[in-house]
Amino acid sequence: MDAIPFWPTISRNWKLLLTVSGIVGIATIVCVKLFIPKEYASSATIYAASTYDVNKIVPDQKFGGDEETQSLIQTLKSKIVQDSIIKKYDLVSHYEIDTNKKEWKTKLAKEYDGRIDIGTNQYDAIDITVQDTDPELAAKIANDIVLIGGTTKEKILKDNVGAIVQDWKAEYTEKQKEISELQASLHDAGSKSTKGDYLSMENLEAEKLRKQFVREINKLGYLKDVYEKSKTFHEANTPAYYLISKAEPNYKKVYPKGSIFGLLASFAAAALLTVLLAIKEQLAKKEEEQITISSDELVG
Repeated sequence: MDAIPFWPTISRNWKLLLTVSGIVGIATIVCVKLFIPKEYASSATIYAASTYDVNKIVPDQKFGGDEETQSLIQTLKSKIVQDSIIKKYDLVSHYEIDTNKKEWKTKLAKEYDGRIDIGTNQYDAIDITVQDTDPELAAKIANDIVLIGGTTKEKILKDNVGAIVQDWKAEYTEKQKEISELQASLHDAGSKSTKGDYLSMENLEAEKLRKQFVREINKLGYLKDVYEKSKTFHEANTPAYYLISKAEPNYKKVYPKGSIFGLLASFAAAALLTVLLAIKEQLAKKEEEQITISSDELVG
């Protein structure tokens, strides 16, 4: 079958195409506004805080790096936060989930994930964006995701640092005991040493113990410093995040875009009508050719 020439069809029927596509576009926009619920989006922005590292304590370092950011994002996306938000705002009813169906939990999770986006922006901050038919609810959910997720993360961090503090405390206490025992041994060795004879076994043993005592005292100083720093960090209640901007209700809809739907519908209608008209013209032309051929054969 020969290719169908569309341009001649368009040039001959441009008024009809323009009218039909315009009507379809306007009708689509009206239907979108009347039948598709409007949705609004609200966003909160936070920075992850730096976490505890005994070897990298920088007093004025507040914002965390990639590791802290990704860890906080995972907490914000966690099932703990999701379940808390769903329960608090009764999203099962709000999303109109039929709990009588076997797959209702899967559908609920899919609806939740589809309406909530959590990720980093160009400044490496974390944006929590919630899309909903209720602009005020969208803002409340975004802010509570930050609050619940942040509180959960802070508890995890505090528990982790608390365990580290206990480990350093145990090591520090053990080193104190070792030094007390070493001090007693050093005292005994000193009482047995002989004056003037530095190469005697007693004097050599006492000197060995003195050097060991100095080394252990230095280790004790390090352990004490680390223990006190970790204890101070643990007691400081360092936050897991820093709030940059709180989510506010945004009454400008983000979906559906009636103009975009209308434009797409207009193009689709025009394209479909062009194809149908071109096919109709081709069939009419072939039919006319057949009639002409038949007439010639009769005359002949």
